[in-house]
Amino acid sequence: YRIYRRASGESSWTYLATAAASATAYTDKTVKSGVYYKYTVRTVFYSMFSNFEDGLLLRCVATPKLTSIGNTSAGITVKWNTVSGANGYRVYRRGAGSNSWLYLGTVTGNSFTDKNVTKGQYYRYTVRAAYGNVYSGFDTNGLVTKRS
Repeated sequence: YRIYRRASGESSWTYLATAAASATAYTDKTVKSGVYYKYTVRTVFYSMFSNFEDGLLLRCVATPKLTSIGNTSAGITVKWNTVSGANGYRVYRRGAGSNSWLYLGTVTGNSFTDKNVTKGQYYRYTVRAAYGNVYSGFDTNGLVTKRS
């Protein structure tokens, strides 16, 4: 298989990679946040190629960079850099000893205050950028603080 993409406004396909016949997925690590891309795949048999199909349209959003975490009178506030093309941010928390992230909510700004915390407990936070139902990756380590 040969994988191609074209960004919004481009008229020709750009070759990205060749995948083995057994491949069922490809990850494009060269996208820019907020840009619409169309992807298509052509089958290859020796020197013969299938036609270009219309492809699938996708808008990618980058992973937010967590910038700070701290205690406020209202709770624990976590902040991150805004992401081009994102229209919201999904916030997650893990308590001490937990291996799974708890979804706390979606906000449109670049900060979130968790009011449902207990004094003396440690909490770890991470954030994913969103555009509709497309989500970025997330910082798997997140930021951690103790509620004072």
